[in-house]
Amino acid sequence: MIPALFGQTPMGEWRLFTPPGKAIDITASSTHVYAALENGLLEREIDGAEKYLWTAANNLSDIDLSTVHYDATSQTLFIGYANGNLDLIKNNTVYNIPALLLANISGNKRYNTFTSSDGFVYAATGVGIIKFDPVKQEVRDTYFPFPTTTAIMDVAFKGDTIFALAGDRVRYGNKNNIALADYTQWNDYTLIPTASGGSYHSLLNKNGRLLLQFDSDTNFEDTLFIQEGSIFSPFNALLDKEIKSVSLSGENLLISTEGTLYELDADFNQVDIVFQYSEGEYAYPNNAVKPGEDYYIADNNNGLVKARNSFSHEKIRVPGPSSNSYYRLTWEGGKLAVAGGGLSGNQATYNTAGVYLFEDEEWVGINLMNQPEMAVNTWDILSVSVDPNNIDHVVFGTQSGRGLFEVTDGQNIAEWFDENNSLLELTTLGNNMYAVPEVFFDNSSNLWIAQSYSNLPLKVKTKDNAWYEFDLGAPMKSKAITDLAIDFNGIKWVAASGSGVVAFNDNGTIEDPSDDSFKRLTMGEGLGNLPSNIVRSICVDYNNDIWFGTEAGLAILYSADNITEATAGQYDAQQILIQVDEFVEILLGESVITKIVIDGGNRKWIGTEASGVFLLSPDGREEIYRFTAENSPLISNNILDIAIDQNTGEVFFATDKGLVSFRSDASEGDPEFNSVKVFPNPVRPDFTGPVTIQGLAYNSDVKVTDSGGNLVYQTQSNGGTATWNGKTLQGERAKSGVYLIWTADPSGKGRKVGKVVFIN
Repeated sequence: MIPALFGQTPMGEWRLFTPPGKAIDITASSTHVYAALENGLLEREIDGAEKYLWTAANNLSDIDLSTVHYDATSQTLFIGYANGNLDLIKNNTVYNIPALLLANISGNKRYNTFTSSDGFVYAATGVGIIKFDPVKQEVRDTYFPFPTTTAIMDVAFKGDTIFALAGDRVRYGNKNNIALADYTQWNDYTLIPTASGGSYHSLLNKNGRLLLQFDSDTNFEDTLFIQEGSIFSPFNALLDKEIKSVSLSGENLLISTEGTLYELDADFNQVDIVFQYSEGEYAYPNNAVKPGEDYYIADNNNGLVKARNSFSHEKIRVPGPSSNSYYRLTWEGGKLAVAGGGLSGNQATYNTAGVYLFEDEEWVGINLMNQPEMAVNTWDILSVSVDPNNIDHVVFGTQSGRGLFEVTDGQNIAEWFDENNSLLELTTLGNNMYAVPEVFFDNSSNLWIAQSYSNLPLKVKTKDNAWYEFDLGAPMKSKAITDLAIDFNGIKWVAASGSGVVAFNDNGTIEDPSDDSFKRLTMGEGLGNLPSNIVRSICVDYNNDIWFGTEAGLAILYSADNITEATAGQYDAQQILIQVDEFVEILLGESVITKIVIDGGNRKWIGTEASGVFLLSPDGREEIYRFTAENSPLISNNILDIAIDQNTGEVFFATDKGLVSFRSDASEGDPEFNSVKVFPNPVRPDFTGPVTIQGLAYNSDVKVTDSGGNLVYQTQSNGGTATWNGKTLQGERAKSGVYLIWTADPSGKGRKVGKVVFIN
């Protein structure tokens, strides 16, 4: 039975967001198909509709799947990863075998293919062949068919002979030879054609005849060679194709090519083809299986597809972003917006992933595939902001030939901006591009824009569509902008690489520059005292303290009032000193800080370039959590951005390897208690996690009583969220019954806000 796919993320749990639109490989048992996605495994019933997404946040051991294989004899699913890790799934239980991952062997450890033979499973990897016993779930042997470490692309068997395919050669040996770890026990298979102008990709045995797939360096010139005695002849029907894979389906062949899936019978006659899913939507299979009357296709553009033929299909999808590329995140009013572009240093990467919007557990992609305006001179979406007064109003900036796009209905571009219809400037680099790395809607729906490599880097498009721009001084001209924030006094904080930070005050009169003022903060006492002039993140907390994340650590400006009028020495930032044993150290040292955000409890989530994520107490002196790729489902220690769903407390982490989230125990406070939620409710006997009480006033006192008014538990909320471990003050599990939840905000005003039922 497949576990449930969807449900509310429990407190303290993680999830990994997997793009469903690209399936890399596929395999099948008698009852289920398994499609390898970029960062997860999609399992689907063959004769039903149940499905389940396996990820590194719910039992898989890793990300970046490279190949999958179902061994029917042992009823075990093999999942190979690009880094050499390996998972086996049997009876819905995952068993990790990291032998290759941990092996002291140089080279690419990628799992390329698996082949079952006589009760064993043979893995072709980047460093040799591994023989597995799937019943004992252990490595039985390792073979190195070549004199030097060589990537093995595939393994095939013919009688007692084992064949090992490398990119340009095939070697063979006796599979019963216990000395196959010695390359001298292998011989060159000289019958195969010379791999000129390309390389061999796969090898399989079809009724005693070897089939060899050749991948040409020239597009649409791949070849399938079929063995006829001692000769390998090209299969003429496939001479002008881009072949992705060749696999057996009973006596028949399934050949996946760019644009078409072919099924050939035992005599290599065409039985059927799938060339489209609907009119104008072509198939791009990477691999396919046919466990019954239907094809299940691992499609490069459509994920897992079930197709009867070219005129009947079903796309088997799970919610997920349209790409696995992430750069910036923002959250507002129930909507997460993701900029999917990127930079290499300060240079464009020409990434066309676009923007993804996540709301009510559904994803919407905005990209060149569905927006004609983005098909011309548009790449590297670097910034995105959601209007707090209308979450369907979304703006995103690029580093490309078109600077800024505006969406007004939540999914379609209404307008785009460049120098012809706005104050946006082409960069001073002379590359005919715009660079808009930061956009930010204020509470009045004015859009603030920070441009890199600009003479006037700070601009605003008002809610009435008037444009204004501001001079921040010579040191901010023609620099890469790294962050933009607005504090509770309306001061705009702009960071530029190498130039520190400028605090800009328009005095509430955007249209009148005569009363504007600004102050620049840099390294050095009396000048701002920043740890570095490269500031990566600016965060305004609930006390209006300004937190700076730099390339040399963390600093805080505790009093930002009247900052633009302050004199030297009045606006120096400070670093937090902590006691470690008998030594005093600077909090986070000289770590490269990439992002700082606050949750509903005014706690600081801090992302780093190489050390994962820290959650610090409101004053920064207590470490509450430290998440790394080694101790949690955080898939990378390189954090690009962080955003928080302040309604639920879910924290989203954009990393260089994907997007993950963690359901924290803090949310934004609601002084009116208008949307209090208690979950789970009822609490059943098998539930051991915390009961969550959400929608409370900021930092409320919370008490739980039984129906007779006796105090059972008490705590204080983190922002608007409190948790109860389900135990009484004496440490015993609460008995069956109804429990009342009472709360009082810091002013002392109390009320009953909810109830929860325990069933034991």
